[in-house]
Amino acid sequence: MNRQMLALVVGFVLTSSLTHAQPLPKGMLKRLRADAPDLKTPYELKGPNYTATHDEVVAYCSKLTGFFNNSKLIELGPTDVGRPLHLLVLSNQRHFTPEQARRAGVPIIWINNAIHPGEPEGVDASLMLARDLLADERANAVLNEVVICIVPMYNIDGALRRGRSRVNQNGPAEYGFRGRARNLDLNRDFVKLDSRNAKSWVGAFTAWRPHILLDNHTTNGADYPAVMTLIHSQRAKLHPLLSDLLVNQIVPNLRDRMRESGFPMMPYWNPHPTVPDTGLVEFNETPRYSSGFAALHNCMGLIAETHMLKPYPQRVQATYLLMRHLINKVVAQAAGLVSRKAAADAAIAKQDSFATRWRWDATQSEPLVLELFARKTEPSAVTGQMRIRYDTSEVLTVQRRYFGSYRAEGIVARPYAYVVPQAWGEVVERLALNRVPMRQLSQDVRLRIVQSTIERYDQPGRLFEGHVLRTGLVTRLDTVERQYREGDWVVLTDHPAARAVIETLEPEATDSYLTWGFFDSVLGQKEYFSDYVFEDSAAVLLARNPRLKGEFEAKRSAEPAFA
Repeated sequence: MNRQMLALVVGFVLTSSLTHAQPLPKGMLKRLRADAPDLKTPYELKGPNYTATHDEVVAYCSKLTGFFNNSKLIELGPTDVGRPLHLLVLSNQRHFTPEQARRAGVPIIWINNAIHPGEPEGVDASLMLARDLLADERANAVLNEVVICIVPMYNIDGALRRGRSRVNQNGPAEYGFRGRARNLDLNRDFVKLDSRNAKSWVGAFTAWRPHILLDNHTTNGADYPAVMTLIHSQRAKLHPLLSDLLVNQIVPNLRDRMRESGFPMMPYWNPHPTVPDTGLVEFNETPRYSSGFAALHNCMGLIAETHMLKPYPQRVQATYLLMRHLINKVVAQAAGLVSRKAAADAAIAKQDSFATRWRWDATQSEPLVLELFARKTEPSAVTGQMRIRYDTSEVLTVQRRYFGSYRAEGIVARPYAYVVPQAWGEVVERLALNRVPMRQLSQDVRLRIVQSTIERYDQPGRLFEGHVLRTGLVTRLDTVERQYREGDWVVLTDHPAARAVIETLEPEATDSYLTWGFFDSVLGQKEYFSDYVFEDSAAVLLARNPRLKGEFEAKRSAEPAFA
């Protein structure tokens, strides 16, 4: 079969502009069952610059599951737009529940698409991937070794708002909108869980407890030859057993396989804050993002970011190939991957201390050879100022320093438990969605606890994703006795989701519930006094307490505003 014929079979329209495109692995669809229905995806049927609508996605997944009994389409729960969120599960052994998959002891791969519907190549690539794994006898063998869970379209709300909102992007012709029914970005919602979409997704994800997550995206920013860039969970944020497997084995293998397939990858990066032309800094994926959230549950995270300026068929093909290569690598390392995650889960449950914040380490870097387009400056015809232009006819091979290390900060000892009063129901609900072990007090009780007391915090900044983040927090620890009531919640930490507890309940953590404003009402004063009445009481207090008087006089001398 020549290249043009193969393109017609699998739907990749290869034109002269697709300089990196390569044929798919041999065997695709050669052994399709004779009684199979027409299994071309909407993308294949309607042209290379088209992406499937939500209705078409659900209809196509239903067609697959109606014909192949080793697949199942599951409703995970509601979304804010009123339509259910779906999960397509592929398994030759028909492990269609989390319990069945875990008992089988096989790796679970979780593929997420259209968290930003304007970045839809994962949707179209995943439909073809599912079809090929189910329909082709040779490709189907991997489903004996793994369970594949595909969220075909996560941001249904935004996907229904089709149009052209990413004005710099090279296709498809129409696509969904980044914001959703409440204009939230779902890739900032994995901790705060403001949307029904995120609640349904997180509840399912933590039930399945996958071994590896791949979240498909499209990036923007600088122009360069690579079609695909890749983010992976940072080394320090995973247990060393998982970090070693992901960073030193899986990611290098993906780079090699993608290069062999004609799609050499670059790491996703931010320019160095002081020397952008010499250094690249790894993206800091905190728990609000999908890969950072996955790490809280000992799941290795990957985010695929194809480049927006590349033609849409290239981006779909690169995403398809990355998923195929990832599945093959997971199959090759299946036993080791499962045992490593089990060991990491056990170790996290006993770990003594945890970080609550992370900062990139400017002292640790490694050389990185990149192919980049020549970057030039010229006067702007619009503003008259100097502007950047990338010369795609001139490819430069350059060496940069890559800063991929992050330092742990805010180290806290793992407590036996946290106590969350039942009044904070929104917090309890989110912990429950993370499958965190909790129990309720059966009676009123006074407990001697270590309490975090807020000493100061920054004034509120700008609105971000419906919240005003509490930053600059400074707390102190006090040992006190507190009264708790029957029904208050004791949140345990001796389990594999310990990081999910600590990085949400420790006040100073980057994405804690306090940071996101869930406890803001404690910051408001509720009782007051009349100063002329309290004046006499204050004089008595100072007279009886020399230490208090000394602190008062020192503060009055040091702080004119207070005085």
